[in-house]
Amino acid sequence: MEIPNDILKYIISFLPIKNRFTYDDHGWSELHKAVFNGRYIVVSKIGKYFYLGEHETLQDFDNFNTPAHIACMKSNIITYYEIIGFFPKLENIKNKQGKVPLDLLPQSPVGYPSFFPITF
Repeated sequence: MEIPNDILKYIISFLPIKNRFTYDDHGWSELHKAVFNGRYIVVSKIGKYFYLGEHETLQDFDNFNTPAHIACMKSNIITYYEIIGFFPKLENIKNKQGKVPLDLLPQSPVGYPSFFPITF
């Protein structure tokens, strides 16, 4: 069930820092958690109502992964493009290993990035 926009705006209005991301002890924001759990609709809603500060990169504290990195690690290219549509600067941010999000897509047997997990 999808939350209507007016109800979501009302709920967000009570957050202590309006329309800004909050982080847990590992540096994961609401967007990291939604991407990790495969909640595409939540990712879409967060993208519409939240914004990044000028120097905010959404990198976690452990591996410097952004939500875009996590989407690619989980082979969720649709969520990746949704995130990049809302937060374009996440496209070129490198993690601790020096990789941009698209570098983390699983490789197909012929060596090209695969958008879907390969099972045999």
